[in-house]
Amino acid sequence: MNITVIIPIKDRQDDLMKCLGSIEKSILHYKKYGQERIVEIIVVDDCSKYELTPLVSKFKNTKLIKNNGSGPGAARNTGFILAKEGIVAFIDSDCIASANWLERIENRFNQSEALVLQGDPCRFGKNKKLGQYEEKLYYCMFSRYVMGNECTQIDTRNCAFRKKISTIFPLGPFIEDMKQAQAEARVLGNHLTRNKITILYSSDVLVFHKDPDSIWQAMRQKYRHGSGRVYVWDKCPTVNHLINRYFLTPILVYKVPFWYVFPTHLAFLCGYFISKLKIKYI
Repeated sequence: MNITVIIPIKDRQDDLMKCLGSIEKSILHYKKYGQERIVEIIVVDDCSKYELTPLVSKFKNTKLIKNNGSGPGAARNTGFILAKEGIVAFIDSDCIASANWLERIENRFNQSEALVLQGDPCRFGKNKKLGQYEEKLYYCMFSRYVMGNECTQIDTRNCAFRKKISTIFPLGPFIEDMKQAQAEARVLGNHLTRNKITILYSSDVLVFHKDPDSIWQAMRQKYRHGSGRVYVWDKCPTVNHLINRYFLTPILVYKVPFWYVFPTHLAFLCGYFISKLKIKYI
């Protein structure tokens, strides 16, 4: 079975090297267990400041595509359109694939007719203390979407599609309205759920996200993601819901320290409300 791996990238050349190295190891592991398997990697450069060709050329079966800076959704769609028939897998450039990542993606698709597979998006490297807290926080946020072997949301750091889903999304599955990584995956998840397209979930399809370097970096990322919620939420959640979901549950149930939850999720909600005000007054 053919597998194409898509990696959107902008200005993360060191992270990309580690990501590509992990995928190369996953390809070696994957090919041990079968014949006639073709894996290609498409790196979609969304107007990086640095020239990535010398870096990407170090890896076999890897091609670099230049995109026009329209954002990660557009970059992923560009890679999706160019992918061969079979499976199209997505990973973020600041993630590390597990050795059996590709093997397990194929196995899960062989066991199901589903068009979409979501792997576990909650794992972090946990080389730093903040990575441990962020992993707990991510589990708290994402676990509500998981129901046994299915889920209702997409996270682009670890997901895959059968290429034949292009009959539904001929130009790629992701919306292209966002210039930054905000909530394009959640918009897609909502669209798939509304149209009763099954999202298969597998907790043993693993990638590991890079740990936050600082609280400030985590806050900036959460602010960006929060700003994208204007595309996801049909109406503003109630105050009680926001307090319970974004503060009380992470602290009391998942035991994430208050000093980490409060600033990061306050930044998330500030991103949402500021973005909502901008749209209102445009």
